[in-house]
Amino acid sequence: MYTKVILDFVDAINHADTERMVGLMTDDHIFVDSRDNALSGKDNLKQAWKFYFELFPDYTIEITGMLQKKSHFCMYGYTSGTYKNLKNADNSNYWRIPAAWNVIIDNNRIKFWQVYADNGIVVDIVNRNKQTAVTMKRTTPEDNDFRKLVKELDIDLKIRDGEKHVFYAQFNKTDTIRHVVVAYEGQLPVGCGALKEYSIDAMEVKRMFVVPDKRGKGIASKILSELESWSKELGYKKCVLETGKKQPEAIRLYQKNQYAIIPNYGQYEGVENSICFEKEL
Repeated sequence: MYTKVILDFVDAINHADTERMVGLMTDDHIFVDSRDNALSGKDNLKQAWKFYFELFPDYTIEITGMLQKKSHFCMYGYTSGTYKNLKNADNSNYWRIPAAWNVIIDNNRIKFWQVYADNGIVVDIVNRNKQTAVTMKRTTPEDNDFRKLVKELDIDLKIRDGEKHVFYAQFNKTDTIRHVVVAYEGQLPVGCGALKEYSIDAMEVKRMFVVPDKRGKGIASKILSELESWSKELGYKKCVLETGKKQPEAIRLYQKNQYAIIPNYGQYEGVENSICFEKEL
């Protein structure tokens, strides 16, 4: 019976279900973290767990073994999570570490929950992501920072597109672009995007790029949001765009931001490697 309560509590944690967690606690429940900081009171604990799940929405406990002496349990296994679900190519925001728990049950509720783990890697990930605020600058294609970022983008696309690069490059020239957004982390340009009029009621999103070592931090979504806001301010009703099948991270970005796949438009009709998207503003 005691084991079921513990497993129910772990399941509630793994689903970030703070209501169910609180329901499985005694009124005098005490939580002790890996730095020996103690917290009590259901309201305090609920808020603390909510904050933690905001940092690591996919936080997971894996129990691999358990020892019991009456209502006292010692468990061991692993914990894991991804900082703010910011998944990147090198998986540097994800951690999985060995852990142990000291648990006391009282009246079929969790009375005491203490975790033991070396959280150094977790602290490092949090500190690394406490970046300087990312800001957006609306500018023109003549902007020097935009030009430098586009050069990096074109080098990347040349590798990905291979022999098809010449075909795509003709549609990526900036001479017909009037609206550009450059993202900055502090004073450092880290990404860009642009708009080109596609029709009387639609803007085409072009030249989306984030420098490799800044990916996985949500910068591309911020650039896209700024482009959408600008399009709306200019009176356009939707945004359209094209990306390549060899850019899975771009496809995920657009789907995450509520873009729907549409039949390939204009110059991309019949192009097998292209995927076109649209979003109503």
